[in-house]
Amino acid sequence: MRRANKIPFSARDDGNIILLQVVIFAIWCYPCFYMDTTMNYGARYLFPSVCTLACIFFVFYTFQLMIYNTENGDKWALAMKFVGVLGSCALNLWKTQTPDMPLHHVLMMINYDAVFFSQGVVDQAYWRPMLRARNSAGKTAWAPICVVLGILLYALSSPQNYSQTGFLFFYPLYSDYTIQCLYTTGTWMWVFFISWSMQHIANKKFNETAYKLLAGSSLYAYLSHYFFIIMIAVLVVRPYKISFVPALILEILLTNLAILISYVILNFFYELVFPPK
Repeated sequence: MRRANKIPFSARDDGNIILLQVVIFAIWCYPCFYMDTTMNYGARYLFPSVCTLACIFFVFYTFQLMIYNTENGDKWALAMKFVGVLGSCALNLWKTQTPDMPLHHVLMMINYDAVFFSQGVVDQAYWRPMLRARNSAGKTAWAPICVVLGILLYALSSPQNYSQTGFLFFYPLYSDYTIQCLYTTGTWMWVFFISWSMQHIANKKFNETAYKLLAGSSLYAYLSHYFFIIMIAVLVVRPYKISFVPALILEILLTNLAILISYVILNFFYELVFPPK
């Protein structure tokens, strides 16, 4: 955030931030050797994954130094979008789908989550220079080329195989490295597409009440949606033997309805205890 606010590099202030980050990574190494001990997977896979994550963070820091300190800073801001993509592919080097090791897989997923969150933070911090570079590239011959490449990558990253799959809850879902990289790259493509599209068409308050409801319930929806999906499948879809297409439509409608209704109820009681200022 200091670089985004154009605050010059300070050996003391930035050094303390980097030191704190190093301490956090040192603490994060604890599970590698004292928690994830089954088959020594912590030392074999989790620790190298943590070291890879540290390298990804170093690349993030380096890119930020170049955005406002070089002539092509806007291009560096746009190029920083690929750090998360390539970083996820690097993390895939250490990802296994060994069964009956839930703790190991959860700890590994935290590293992926850290990359997604970090990319989101820097994208927000450097959104304007990134947007300038994207708009500039959109006026060149790169625009149609990128559209074709995007369609091609979308086709390649769509999951079409039914073999070498892992457990549904552990990202990424596949065991083969190449397929893992296609899967994580497809994830990033959808993240970029949705964030850029929503920034263009929905980055304003069309209605205060709708904005408050949808924006406020988004994180709650992320945390609770699978619970409602399972409940609807167990209580409605399976007992009545509903076929795939009607079941899909029913799941989408009822899940979103259950999320919104439960959020309104929970938020009502929350605001009784903690009234909004």
